[in-house]
Amino acid sequence: MKNYYSNNYWLIFVYFVLFCGNFKKLDSYEVNCSNVLIGQYSCASPDIDPETQQPRGCSKENKALVNCTTSENIKCKPGTGLDNRNFTIEIPCEYTNGYSFETALLLSIFLGMFGVDRFYLGYPAIGSETCRWFLLCDKLFWTTFNFSSDEQ
Repeated sequence: MKNYYSNNYWLIFVYFVLFCGNFKKLDSYEVNCSNVLIGQYSCASPDIDPETQQPRGCSKENKALVNCTTSENIKCKPGTGLDNRNFTIEIPCEYTNGYSFETALLLSIFLGMFGVDRFYLGYPAIGSETCRWFLLCDKLFWTTFNFSSDEQ
């Protein structure tokens, strides 16, 4: 009587040697770091400026750069990143030109009728127009509605 199972073990061994032994292990692969997918990299938290509450380096195009690192086995192709694992991506931000949002808001609430907030933000022409319109309307109101007690 033949040993049926011993022949099957040889077939399985030959199968693994022929088909599974030809695959080589991927240590790492290179990608264009401007096109990496989410999950293939991690980024550091942006450095927030306490005065403007926006990321440092926010440009007039409303974009800031953040440093990112690829996952362990992914490398950047030469010329697409800062080095073989680090690169930068653009994140959205609100360009404030260095002015504090809280200060501008408070000036607008309490002194906006005089145009002080516009002067603070660097728009003196709009600020002076606002102030002039306020003073003109104020003058018109008090000359139209004279609330004095002198009646003749």
